[in-house]
Amino acid sequence: QTDPAVWREQLQGILASQARSSHYVAQLLALARADEAQSALRLRPVALGPLAREVVLRSLRQADRQGVDLGGQGLDTPAEVVGDAVLIEGLLTNLLDNALRYGAGAAEPRITVDLAVSEEAVALCVLDNGAGIAPTERARLQRRGERGEGGGDGGAGLGLAIVRRYAQLMGARF
Repeated sequence: QTDPAVWREQLQGILASQARSSHYVAQLLALARADEAQSALRLRPVALGPLAREVVLRSLRQADRQGVDLGGQGLDTPAEVVGDAVLIEGLLTNLLDNALRYGAGAAEPRITVDLAVSEEAVALCVLDNGAGIAPTERARLQRRGERGEGGGDGGAGLGLAIVRRYAQLMGARF
């Protein structure tokens, strides 16, 4: 091919394919590590607000590219849980990835990472204004390889399975 525009298009396709493959391999490794981690996992106090803020800041570039308003709420609230910072970061990253993948189709897409503390519990939530998940679909979409409708390219149906497994390992509820 002699046309540079065609080269660019083909190279962009190759890069997109490589990014999807890398994401898939990273998710498979995350699940494999989670299965092996149970016996070696040491839960420690983790400050949720700073950790969640860091994950949100890392996701801003992708949100901006997609035209999604990404923000945080309650992230300054003092909240400490017993868990594993790497697992919490992984589950939050996967929830944000899903919200960006499935919630970006809204008229004015918005995602909020919300940290709420009550006497009974600490809740870390990823809220978006996308179509959502039907209650009858929740259990299915938490199984490996299951994908939602309209997720576009790049998903392998592992994100919510990772979130579910990480929450189980820390004794949290998903």
